[in-house]
Parts: sequence; structure tokens; C-alpha cells
Amino acid sequence: MEALITDLYSILSDFSTSDLTLICPEGEVQVHKCIMAGRSPVFNSLLKRDMLEKKSGTVRIEDFKIEVVRAMVLYIYTAKIKEEDSYGDIVILMAGGVAK
Repeated sequence: MEALITDLYSILSDFSTSDLTLICPEGEVQVHKCIMAGRSPVFNSLLKRDMLEKKSGTVRIEDFKIEVVRAMVLYIYTAKIKEEDSYGDIVILMAGGVAK
């Protein structure tokens, strides 16, 4: 399992293969549609339907700091949360706090 986590972290770190951009007020986070949709019901819903996010390859997240978005992405890819990250905010974001 640790090898899979390492591989997924490596994929996350390789921006050349990303195909989705999470846009926050403080910056952007590059991710992969298939991983985000496969691991998050919120992103699955956004990316399955014929919505702007699917067409543009971008998702705007206005309500959370970029650190929280990065922590959520890390959790989606690796199922790990750093102790210093806000677990509550991550849960809210994954449960539907994505601005449409």
C-alpha cells in the first residue's frame, strides 16, 4: 500500500500530466481528472456532467485558502492528512464546499 501512495504522490507532483486546474484566490493547484473523480464524489459529479468545469478543465474554489485545497488534494491522492492541516475544512470541501 505504501508503494501505491508513493506512486500517487509522484503523479500529483508531475504537473506535465495534469488535466484539471483548481483555481483559488491565492493561486492554482494542478490535478488529474481521473483521480479526483475516482476518489471524490463531489469532483465525480462536477466532472461527469456536461458542466463548465468539465469543458474548461478548471474548478473555481473561492471559499477556502489554497493550503486547505492542497491538503484536500493530498488527501484525495494519498489518504493522508498532515497533522497541521485543518481536517474539518477538508471534510467540508470534499462534502460539497466547492464553489460552482
